[in-house]
Amino acid sequence: MYRVLLLSVGYVLAFFKAYALQPDSTEYLRLLHQAKRLQNDSPSVAETIYLQAYTMVRSKNPNLEYTVLKNLADLLYTESKFDSAAKYYILAWKHAQKTAQHTTQLGALMGAGESFMRLFKGDTSRYYLEQALIISKRIGAAGHQAGIWNNLANNKLNENQLEESLKLFIRSARMYDSLKETRGYAKALSNIGNIHYRLGHLSEATANARLSLQLGKKINDASATAYAHKLLGWIARKQGDYSLAVVHYDSAIQLYRQIGMKRDLAELSISVGNALYDLNRIPEAILHYKEALHAVKQSGYRSFLPYCYSGLAYANLAIKNYNQAHVYSDSLAQTAKTISAYLLMDAYEIKNLAYEGQNNLSEALKFIRYYQHLKDSLTQAENRTALEDALARHETELKQKEIEQLKAAQQLSDSRSKILQISLTLFSILVVIIALLIINRYRVVNKSRRQIELERMRTDIARDLHDDMGSALSSIHITSTLGNTFAKGSEEQQAFQRIRDQAAYLLEAISDLVWSVNPAHDEVRNLIGKMREFAAELLEVAGVSISFIEKVPDKNIELNPAQRKNLLLIFKEAVNNIARHSKAALVQIEVSVTPSNIAMRISDNGMGFDKKIQVTGNGLKNLYNRAKELNGSLEIETAPGKGTTLILNAPLP
Repeated sequence: MYRVLLLSVGYVLAFFKAYALQPDSTEYLRLLHQAKRLQNDSPSVAETIYLQAYTMVRSKNPNLEYTVLKNLADLLYTESKFDSAAKYYILAWKHAQKTAQHTTQLGALMGAGESFMRLFKGDTSRYYLEQALIISKRIGAAGHQAGIWNNLANNKLNENQLEESLKLFIRSARMYDSLKETRGYAKALSNIGNIHYRLGHLSEATANARLSLQLGKKINDASATAYAHKLLGWIARKQGDYSLAVVHYDSAIQLYRQIGMKRDLAELSISVGNALYDLNRIPEAILHYKEALHAVKQSGYRSFLPYCYSGLAYANLAIKNYNQAHVYSDSLAQTAKTISAYLLMDAYEIKNLAYEGQNNLSEALKFIRYYQHLKDSLTQAENRTALEDALARHETELKQKEIEQLKAAQQLSDSRSKILQISLTLFSILVVIIALLIINRYRVVNKSRRQIELERMRTDIARDLHDDMGSALSSIHITSTLGNTFAKGSEEQQAFQRIRDQAAYLLEAISDLVWSVNPAHDEVRNLIGKMREFAAELLEVAGVSISFIEKVPDKNIELNPAQRKNLLLIFKEAVNNIARHSKAALVQIEVSVTPSNIAMRISDNGMGFDKKIQVTGNGLKNLYNRAKELNGSLEIETAPGKGTTLILNAPLP
């Protein structure tokens, strides 16, 4: 945190020398000193006082505005409130620009870049860090350059670009070493060790971490020393030395408590709990998991929540405290839905084992089925992505061939036109006009012929897919159903059931593909009819009421296959999500079509969800990608307990 305190005393002295203070400057300085005294013990109170001081000097003195905003941002960063910290760093930068002081701009830009880096917003972080790099080179601030390279490396680390990250960390370390900047050099060494640890180079990781620890202790830098202890703990656990890992973790926790880094405290408490769990010291592990849970809730770093619940659930399961295992696995399931499907699988596994321990075999069987179904769904999603990639490559190849054919036809037509023009120069103007009319008619007829051939090709593709692949998949589906009926063991029945489910899924996918390719369904009314049929089939069986409104002009409006496919798949994904997740009683669907636009609105009165929590599944991502392919816009309005509304607008040719 050397950047947090760097030049703070110099700023205040410079302001006294260079500027005439406003009449309320005494009160402003009193508030500033009071906030600094309170920021360690009462950070929320200090935050309020900083805001009062900012209000006092707002629009009066850019230098005083910068000082209070920079101090406020530093405090928020220390409290792990990175969103708010980034906001005030940027505001401080804007005030610093008014004074054209490069040093103050540099501090604010670096703070903003580091805050966005902590928020995993790599592109935004790089923008501010690169701006800082330009200024640091302009004024020759080599120490700041080393810090910027360090944060650029952390961005690469967040994006899992380990080799690129390692190069940047090494560059940063060399700059710090050449400047004899021990604090920065110690942290850079730990970062290098972290990359080696992730790459499996444990001996290199250990050497860098130990040197970083030695330097951190030498200069009495709590942050650098704590980071080195944390890294050595990770390495020890990976090597199976769990007791040594706990020692290093505990040392790091004590130091992070001193400097008030709540996010790192939460992360380390989870790590200690994991090491104690490995040592079978379950009660102690539970205490650390609870401490981590408390720290996560305080810091607002909610992405750690499922890992806290997972540790508590597994620990209680290990000591056969099945009721508590159920409680924490339920919390794990709720928080994991928006973070990782694999954590959700852990929740199902814990529920299954807990019910087995309680001898409730029916419930245990239910959750092992949930587990298997989710595992199969993840496999299906991977297979579906591979199939879509293959289809996309196939479509690209077909388009490339069509382009080549068109170019050849155009070249042939051009050569014929040239020969014809040479011949026609000997004839009268009337003959030339007639010849041009003939050429034009030829082009029109040729274009119509190509269109007819394309329509025939689409029809043949649709028929072949339906007859060949459809019949083959139907045979697999029927055969697996019969196999399931006559299977003797539960494992055989599950295998046949899985084959049957996969065949049914592929049948539905082929059906959608055949439908979208078939020229007979080009009109938009056919698409709306397909949507109405799908919604009724899926939702009415689930007891969900449907209101379906369509506004379509009398004039026929045709869609190309890509438009039909994307519109239908967006609709099906939205309706499927309602049926599976929303617990809605009413769904309202409205489709409005004009010659230039199609609009679709799907609303439900279900449970909704929190958009602020990152979603890692493919469903929402696919919706936005398909809307982008339509050159349209997609908005999702939702909140927990307030239902969900999907609004799509796409242009029509």
